Amino acid sequence: MILVFGGLTGGLGQPLHQALCGLYEDKHVVMAIGRKNCNVESEDSIAEFFGSLDAGLTISSSLHIINATGVSISAMIHKTEVGDIGRMLRVNLVSNILMLKHARELYKQHGGTFTMIGSVTAETGPIGTAAYSASKAALNGLCKVAAKEFARLETRVNVIELGYTLTGMITQVPDFMKLRERIPLNRLGHPLDVANACNFLIDCEYVTGAIVKVNGGL
Repeated sequence: MILVFGGLTGGLGQPLHQALCGLYEDKHVVMAIGRKNCNVESEDSIAEFFGSLDAGLTISSSLHIINATGVSISAMIHKTEVGDIGRMLRVNLVSNILMLKHARELYKQHGGTFTMIGSVTAETGPIGTAAYSASKAALNGLCKVAAKEFARLETRVNVIELGYTLTGMITQVPDFMKLRERIPLNRLGHPLDVANACNFLIDCEYVTGAIVKVNGGL
């Protein structure tokens, strides 16, 4: 079972879900999980969701979670609101910790993978993205710890450090198509590029604790 969290209101999650469905066809179950199913800002909601999921997993099922939820509120550091900082940390970072916490029993029974969607901004640090870039950079540290803790559960944890794509938050940036001039492959990424990376991390059983750069060579 492959669960894709987030982005059903215009972000990466929905096109990523569709691309994964195209890759897996009838071989696996690929489910899109939106806010109505699980509010990633609420630990109670996350706990309830994973508590109800066990009935849908057979003994032979493995669990593959892809957390594509994310929020970005741009502001210079001296203009950043504490409420916005808190929300970006809750959605971009804390949701991953809480999903791992409450999916642990399922992973203990079934094994699988947990894939977080990071960002190239963790390395490039664009002006006006302090809280967002910090929240994404924190995923790299979380990945290293979780990979060690969950290895005994036959569960692998990785990060896709994503560059600029044709969907999601980047479309909020004026003239975002000009960004491709900075990318060696001279194009923005497609949801299928991300889906292929997720597919690789699900299939390759000797990769964990990895920061996989999917950015066109940026």
